[in-house]
Amino acid sequence: MPRKAKPVSGVFEKTEGSGIFYVRYRVNGKLVRKKIGTRSQAVDYLNKVKHIRSSGDGVVPVTAKAPARTSAEIRELMEGSTLGELADGLLQQIISDPERYKDQHNPPLRLKRIEKEFGSRPAASIRPSEVADWLKGLQRIQSDHESLQDPILIDLYLWQGKGTGCSKSC
Repeated sequence: MPRKAKPVSGVFEKTEGSGIFYVRYRVNGKLVRKKIGTRSQAVDYLNKVKHIRSSGDGVVPVTAKAPARTSAEIRELMEGSTLGELADGLLQQIISDPERYKDQHNPPLRLKRIEKEFGSRPAASIRPSEVADWLKGLQRIQSDHESLQDPILIDLYLWQGKGTGCSKSC
């Protein structure tokens, strides 16, 4: 008869003899229990969570649905997607669910404008400073009356208060 495996803190079998193991850990005081599979997979997953926690190199999920990922795994996922692919996916989601997304006119226009500028680049490579510079370039264009035909620029113009005669605090 084989020896019983040494118990590992945080790994348990809900039903004795089922062969399905779970991990248990806390994130921000909240208990997370996740069904994993075999005992070795559960121990590996728990070790990964402990490594991420101790090194700060990744994300430990607050829910059992999301996997624990190191920053290298996150980078690998993000490098594969271009902003254009993400924008197309969002556009399909907006069109397929009109109850949730009431505005069906402006998002496609805005996404096309953003896609035109950043669409072919990997999403992870786009920095906030680049987006800020792009928006500043749009602000310079807004003095042109032709450019105010674009809903994005009209919204930007009104948001800044220039179209209403008041400051940003209005």
